[in-house]
Amino acid sequence: MFGFGDQEEEMRDHLIVKGYEVKEFINRDGDWYYFKVSTMWNGTHTVKVKDAFFGKEIKTVG
Repeated sequence: MFGFGDQEEEMRDHLIVKGYEVKEFINRDGDWYYFKVSTMWNGTHTVKVKDAFFGKEIKTVG
């Protein structure tokens, strides 16, 4: 079974693969992991990530 740190690292790695520059981990709320990220197109913003049926689900917060 994964520990909290392992899941956080897995979510962080997924964001990097998807083209996000991860600035910081913010919080965990249930299944969602919140990160401050940056992209060339959208600048700095917050996203939430969780395990979903077909991989990881990423949503912009706000």
